[in-house]
Amino acid sequence: MDFDILSSTILNAFDFDHDHLYQFSYKNRTGILNRINHPYTDKPPFTDEVLIGDLALKPGTVITYLFDFGDNWEFDVKLERIDPVDHKMKKPVILQSHGDAPEQYPTWDEE
Repeated sequence: MDFDILSSTILNAFDFDHDHLYQFSYKNRTGILNRINHPYTDKPPFTDEVLIGDLALKPGTVITYLFDFGDNWEFDVKLERIDPVDHKMKKPVILQSHGDAPEQYPTWDEE
């Protein structure tokens, strides 16, 4: 699956709208920071072109997902394990959820 699908899965888990740009960032094996960008940005590589498995990440690796460059929602995505390919799996599945998700657009009372 590509990073665009991962983005949708994260946003669905939090019940967020899919109406903002985003990017993933991670450090490669040599410690260099790499970014994978929303397809509507002008700097490749793009999330709909990079498969998660292409990065050769190791369990324990943390990838940062930055959503909405105005509100800067930042999520840490940790690779817990690598399972064999399951060709029956058509889309990602959320296995657990803890607590209530924050509101994407909270209402601020001005007093």
